[in-house]
Amino acid sequence: MKLLSILLGSIILLSCGTTKNHETTEETTTVNTKPERNIMIKAEIGQFTESEPFNITDVKLEGNTLFVYVDFIGGCGVHNFKAIGNVAIMKSMPPKRSFKIIHEVPREICEEKVNKVLEIDISDLAESKTSGSQIFLILDGWDKEINYTFE
Repeated sequence: MKLLSILLGSIILLSCGTTKNHETTEETTTVNTKPERNIMIKAEIGQFTESEPFNITDVKLEGNTLFVYVDFIGGCGVHNFKAIGNVAIMKSMPPKRSFKIIHEVPREICEEKVNKVLEIDISDLAESKTSGSQIFLILDGWDKEINYTFE
């Protein structure tokens, strides 16, 4: 009878230990899956340069900030982005300005698909920095014009 009690007690203790380890593993997994922060960029006026490949998957405008959702292949190097607006503004009503996002990355061998959100301050792309000033922005790689009103 004592042997049966010891055996039963051992089984219960072993099963409790397994449950504790399982909970710890789940906790660790949850902590490691934090979302990454947006990449903050200030748009500037200048000359377009070459860019490493990337895809624009979505664009959202909130005030003077443009959120550009991008994906690219890489993952182990440092990826830098710039937003460059064309010096020339097209004469139309409202006026139009083209701009381009430049993706810079040192040579890398990783081939993971990476998703990022570029948070771009586009206030310098406005025709004038006067509240209510309107301009259409033409983003290279995006098929729709962006109706931007300076705030």
